[in-house]
Amino acid sequence: MLRPLWPTLFVALIACSGATAAPPKAAAKAPGATAAECKDTCLLLTRLSFDEVQKNICSLCGGHDEIFCELDWPSSDVPSCSIWDEMRNCIFAAHGHVFKSPVYKIKFEGKPWYTANPNFDARALPKVAQDNVQRLLRYKKQRYQCMLDG
Repeated sequence: MLRPLWPTLFVALIACSGATAAPPKAAAKAPGATAAECKDTCLLLTRLSFDEVQKNICSLCGGHDEIFCELDWPSSDVPSCSIWDEMRNCIFAAHGHVFKSPVYKIKFEGKPWYTANPNFDARALPKVAQDNVQRLLRYKKQRYQCMLDG
């Protein structure tokens, strides 16, 4: 693979001028994600903002599955509006919320990462998770980029 010449030329120009300069900073890289987080990407919303996940899904999960670099997140199609509830409840499940709804009880109790916590308190969620929960509630209320279930 050919390398661009500009970094070599930049270093040569600095050396010739006698000046010292730090090399250009690399762009900040998003923290990596685990295979479990990439299997259920809503788990990423327990530690990263919705915007960070949406912007960096390829660098976060592309190493686990290249599909993340080809499709939009959280959906490459117009999803059902229930997606916002599912993602919000996934955040709660990651912290052990005990579900009464049969739909979410079945959905999350079968996950290998789920551990019920009878003392679950949504107020104890990390700030980023709380912010994501609020955003997902707002998206549901606004019917943001989704189609009604039906």
